[in-house]
Order: sequence, then structure tokens, then C-alpha cells
Amino acid sequence: MRRRTALGALGGVLGTAGCLRLDSSEGATATDGETATAGAATTTRADATATDEETTADGSTTDESNGGSVVDASGSVPSHSYDPANTGFADVTGPTSKPEVAWETSVASGDDPRLIVGMPTLVDGTLFTSTREGLAAVAAGSGEVRWRGSAGQAGTPTVANDRVFAGGYGATAAYVAESGDGVWSRDWRTNGVTVAGGLAFVASGDGLRAVDPASGSVAWEALAGISVGSAPAVGDGRVYVGTREGSVRAFDEASGIERWRVDVEGEYGYFIASPTYVDGVVYASSENKTCYAIDAASGSVLWEYSATGGMNPTQAVADGTVYVGHDGRAVEALDAETGDVQWTGDANTGPITVALTVDRNQVYAMDDAGLLVAYERDTGDVAWQYGVSRSPSRSAPAVVDGRVFVGGGGGRLYALTA
Repeated sequence: MRRRTALGALGGVLGTAGCLRLDSSEGATATDGETATAGAATTTRADATATDEETTADGSTTDESNGGSVVDASGSVPSHSYDPANTGFADVTGPTSKPEVAWETSVASGDDPRLIVGMPTLVDGTLFTSTREGLAAVAAGSGEVRWRGSAGQAGTPTVANDRVFAGGYGATAAYVAESGDGVWSRDWRTNGVTVAGGLAFVASGDGLRAVDPASGSVAWEALAGISVGSAPAVGDGRVYVGTREGSVRAFDEASGIERWRVDVEGEYGYFIASPTYVDGVVYASSENKTCYAIDAASGSVLWEYSATGGMNPTQAVADGTVYVGHDGRAVEALDAETGDVQWTGDANTGPITVALTVDRNQVYAMDDAGLLVAYERDTGDVAWQYGVSRSPSRSAPAVVDGRVFVGGGGGRLYALTA
């Protein structure tokens, strides 16, 4: 397996939602800089030049004039946990044996090793990943950085209708997916964005907003002053969120009217993970070591499952099974109807703190030290494990056919293939 290292040239942070577009990740030189304004965001383009060939880590070369792809760039992961319902289910077959690194690239710099956050998203051959420095768009086939945006320091980017929606500590912004041009920006500290039914639902540190994706204008807002932990789930005409003050709530998708709320108990009864909606049930995992199954229509709690550690990761749900991870260093499979444990997978990992992914055969979990583990869906046996990095990680795996894209420590993004 050929391993390629692409060295992403770091661009400057521009305004509230500006970006630096890079046409090549190596040998880039800026000429004839051009600034364009789109709504409240600005974009600086820089023409770039690159050598025709690049030497890879094994001494081979790739032809940059032909794209330099070393892995298949197909597949789709448009949002946090794959879809507006946050199911975490990928109808694909990922690597079934221990993978190798096809390429790796630097998308961020700095002293904080936990620089990549959330799950990389993939649309039309481009990966979008959040870093502590902002949003980065990366060629999925080669690992070359295409452009960067200054918003996007928190959560997973969402791609819909040729736009990328990203949030951060000081702004929420929409970009043109292909070019990185800014469309609009707002000064909301955002933890995640879900796009469904013609609206973008923005979870922020001071509430929930339904926004016109094209203009950024607010259709409705709720939970003023209350922090919403992560990307909302949308299903059956409602928007479901978990809050940091300890509740799960449902809102009418069109009007924003609150339909029900469930308050949880305990000192750590707050929600960092996103809820998941499947077949009329909302699943929500809390830092108080409990996963809740809630009737989506009435708000009645159907069952609770108590684990041995805080449940930060967004659960994955597929074919009648809920897959959860927690600080207790384990991944568990629960019966979706009863909450009964079907299996416990213990791969001697560190705490599991990021969203789980499930494909046709395996469940994928990344621990906080950069160890990626694939468990057999039926038994919980370890299919393979791979040490992505030796430093803290806050990236969840994005799985497509035969490949995994995931961030590691030190601001590096990896393509893994078997």
C-alpha cells in the first residue's frame, strides 16, 4: 500500500467567515490576490502553482497535473452521524481487516494536539473537517488541502445544496462547497448544524435556531440562554436536542413550538452527544452514564440503560440495535426495544468520547488517545484495531466503502484503506 504525505500549506484566518483557497498543498505561491464579498463573509483567492510530480513517502511519485489521487474519492458522508436523524449508520462495507495509511495531511497547526474535532464529512470527492483553527476542505483522493475557512472550530461540518455549514467559537458560516467562497456568517457560538426540510437547525451556546440555509435569516429560535450540546436530530416533523442544563427537548420543525421535554437527574445529567431519531424513538446519551430511549411523539421515557462511564459519544442505531460508547472504556450493543445488553466489546481502549459509526458489518469507535477499533456487529469481537496517532484525538471516523477517513493528533487527517 502506497502511503503519501501531503503537506498542507497553512493560510491566514480572514475576518469572521473568510477563507483562504489553496489549489495545491505544496509549492503554493499566491499571486494576484482577489477579495470577494458575499453577504457578511469575505473570501480571499490565491492562484497557486505546483510541480507536476510529488514524491510520496515510499519514494514513488504522483502526477499532480492529473489530480494525484491515491485512493478512491467516492462516497457520501454529508453530516454529523451521516444523516439528519443522526443514526450513525453507513450502508457500506468498510475495511474488514487492519487498514494502512494511504495518505495523511496536515490541516491545522499549533500546540493543541486535539486539533481536529468531529467527523470529517465527504461530498463529491471533497472532505470537510473542523479544526481548532477553522474549516478545511481536502481532496479525498490525494489529501491536498483545497481551501480553508475561519469558522468551523467546533462540531462536524454539514454539506447540503452545494453549501458547507460550519460553526465555531465566534461564528456560524455558510460556504460554497467547491470554492470556499463565503455566503453568510452570524456571530453564534455553534456546536453543530443539521439541515433538513429546507431549514438549517443551529445548536449553539445560547439556544436553538432554525435558519434559512440560503441567507442565514432566522425563521424561529428557542431555548434562549441555554446551551445545546451538539447537532440536533430531525425526524417526523420535529427537531430533537439535548441541552447542557440536563434535558432532552422536541420542537415543531416548522414553528419552533416546544412539544415536550424530559429532564434528567444527577450532577452530570447534561448532554454533549447528539440525540438520534429512529422509527418513532429518540435515543440520547448523557454524561450521567445513562442512555435514554424516549417516545418521539409523547416524550415518555421507554427505557434507561446505565453504563460504567459518562456517555459523551453520539450513539449509532441500526437494525434494532443501539450502539453506545462511554468513558468506561467500552462499546456496548443494546436492544433498541428493551435496552438489554446484547454484547460488550472491550478492546482495552481509553475512554470513548466521539461519535460511533456502524456499517453493514462493523461498529467503529475511536478512543481519546487515537486508537481506532472495529468491532463485529453481531458479536462485539474485535475485527481489527489501528493506532491512528499517539496523542489525544477528538475526531470520529467517517466510513465509506473500503475506506475510513479520520483525524488524529497534531492536526493530521488520515485516509485508511485495507
